[in-house]
Amino acid sequence: MKTKWLDRSLLMGGYLTLVTSQTEYKRALKDLECDANDRFVTEGAYASTHCLRNTDGSIAHIVAVDKERAKDYTGVDIAALLVHEAVHVWQNTEADAGEMGCFGKEGEAYAVQCISLTLMREYAKRLDV
Repeated sequence: MKTKWLDRSLLMGGYLTLVTSQTEYKRALKDLECDANDRFVTEGAYASTHCLRNTDGSIAHIVAVDKERAKDYTGVDIAALLVHEAVHVWQNTEADAGEMGCFGKEGEAYAVQCISLTLMREYAKRLDV
């Protein structure tokens, strides 16, 4: 099974995917031709964002959520977790653009909203309901 790279847009930056297991994380790394041996989620955390480079040199983000660890989280808790990770995606994207704050406060708000919505929709597809 191939990694599902989510929709790309100016507000989201480069490549973005959501993974919920170590296996999915390794698959995404393989797609990017990266060889990292770290865990998909930092030990003790519920989620982590990995900022890497795609084979074409563009920025790529792997947002990892330990779905098993977060199984007792409510929908609101998961939403907050994904917004937190979306902010990291945006911070990395903006830093990669070379000028922090170049999109202004409203541009930043729309970007975080767009990234968050994309991650939430993908996570919702993975719920076992």
